[in-house]
Amino acid sequence: MLTKDGEVLLQYARRLLSLSDEAINALNPEEVRGTVRFGIPDDYASLILKEAVQAFASRYPGIRLEIRNDISHNLFKGLENGDLDLALVTQRETDAGGKMLRRDPLVWVADQHFVIPEGRCRWHSTPTAAAFVKTFWMH
Repeated sequence: MLTKDGEVLLQYARRLLSLSDEAINALNPEEVRGTVRFGIPDDYASLILKEAVQAFASRYPGIRLEIRNDISHNLFKGLENGDLDLALVTQRETDAGGKMLRRDPLVWVADQHFVIPEGRCRWHSTPTAAAFVKTFWMH
């Protein structure tokens, strides 16, 4: 959580980076052109896609983005067969390739009166303590 001063500094940092990008683009005689085919699952898209696309479009106006929303398994297939250039996916530790961007804990949450029926969950005795690590990968 940022402090009040941290919030102010963050706004200045964003403006400085934007101005730096603008200066680089103004001095760069060759504009990058082409198409980037990008895959992203819906759950990530709803969180980050709008801001990311706006920032990308302002930095690279000559690039056309083709965005495919699908489950990670299908996006991996798209990368493997050449239908996608880039994908943000959830990857199992057994999958090869990619660059880990971050790890987030995934926890189960329920109403305090919720009861898991006996035999339905192997973590029945401690359902609120059950947690998994969800890993985000860029491939």
